[in-house]
Amino acid sequence: MKKLFLIVLLLAAGSGLGAQAQSYQEDLMANIVKVEGGKMLATEYYIVSKDDGTTLQVMAHAEAPAAGTISRDNFLMLFSFISHTLSEGFAHEEDVEIREIDSLIGKPDLNINIYMAKAGVQVEFTDDGGVHRQTMPWSDFFK
Repeated sequence: MKKLFLIVLLLAAGSGLGAQAQSYQEDLMANIVKVEGGKMLATEYYIVSKDDGTTLQVMAHAEAPAAGTISRDNFLMLFSFISHTLSEGFAHEEDVEIREIDSLIGKPDLNINIYMAKAGVQVEFTDDGGVHRQTMPWSDFFK
């Protein structure tokens, strides 16, 4: 009886996972990084939810030369790291939920632009306080 229950439970869980996995198949096959006009480009949209129920909508964009500056893997890793870190920082909380969304819902509360070049990186963010930029050579970024 225990074996039958376990088999039924595994089959039920497996069928649910199959449907869920199928729904993510399109997302898994999509390229986050696109190459256009000699540049690697990435744009993502997030909803950052705080514990108190308030949300922050974020648009993050990054670009770098497609050849000779940074690998596609490192470009994507740095884009994700910087955009998530800034999103958490602007929420003024460490324990936030960050959910990716397909497109903006109105205007973003925070715009993040990351420009990677051979000499270094510039991070630009725009919020209600205006436009702020941080520019540094790669040697300072990795200190």
